[in-house]
Amino acid sequence: MNKSCLTTSFVVLLLFCINWAQAQTTETRLNQADLMKQFLGTWKVDVGKDTIFLMECKSFYSGFDFYLKMETKGKILFEQKTIMGYDKESDKIIESAINNSSDQIILMAAWFTSADRCEEVLLKDISNPEIAKYKWLFEFKSPDLLVWTDMINNKPTNTNIFHREK
Repeated sequence: MNKSCLTTSFVVLLLFCINWAQAQTTETRLNQADLMKQFLGTWKVDVGKDTIFLMECKSFYSGFDFYLKMETKGKILFEQKTIMGYDKESDKIIESAINNSSDQIILMAAWFTSADRCEEVLLKDISNPEIAKYKWLFEFKSPDLLVWTDMINNKPTNTNIFHREK
């Protein structure tokens, strides 16, 4: 009787430990497509004397349509059009961008690491983003305040603080 009670207690304890360990490693998956909605609207930052950076994000079917423009005194310095959509297989937002400073299509992958923080790398670096040469970080400090940090070799090179215009 004593050996049977000890065995039962051991099995119950083992099952409890296994369930506890699984509960500790189970992550709540972030809804990437839903979190992307934070970008919706028109965002603006003054980047220098008479120079603004404008970002507009609109819904486009189940994805997002971005228009970025940097201009000084009415002259466009940089312009980009982007389409983004959620890829269920990778659980990432995939971006395709065309801009006026390159004749290439730029493919990127973005994902939220928390409800207010998004990371992005070139698509070719998605399997190992921690060593990506180029990385972009987006952090929503409030619904109307977005901090965009450009990174090269995991070092910040430029930061812009966008304010939602509408």
